[in-house]
Amino acid sequence: MKTVEELLAGYALNDGEICSLKLEVNYTANNSSLRQAALEVLIRKEATRGKWVPCLLKIHMAGVQRIVISEDFAMSRYSDVVFKTLEEGKYYLSFDPCGNSGEPHENDNLVFIASSVSVEESIIQDRF
Repeated sequence: MKTVEELLAGYALNDGEICSLKLEVNYTANNSSLRQAALEVLIRKEATRGKWVPCLLKIHMAGVQRIVISEDFAMSRYSDVVFKTLEEGKYYLSFDPCGNSGEPHENDNLVFIASSVSVEESIIQDRF
């Protein structure tokens, strides 16, 4: 399992914009569920040493165990983020953390906790 640091090497996730959020639940024959979340965020990546360029990053989370969203979605931009591997091996992602401590907090918002995460860079489409 890769750490969050390994997944995000060369990317600056803070001061970004959430472009899309998709949640999916599929039920299997034995009535268990496969829960997933997919987010696209407009962030920056390091193109060359010290030069940062816009980048669209897709974050796929599987085995989603918890989602906390209390949001009016008036703005898609965010300034702070907490993205960590928890002690029990789960991934924790919050786009609206409480207190800017860099650590998970019970009052965080836009929270996703999942058993696995993958990230991939995508092409920025003309958004206008």
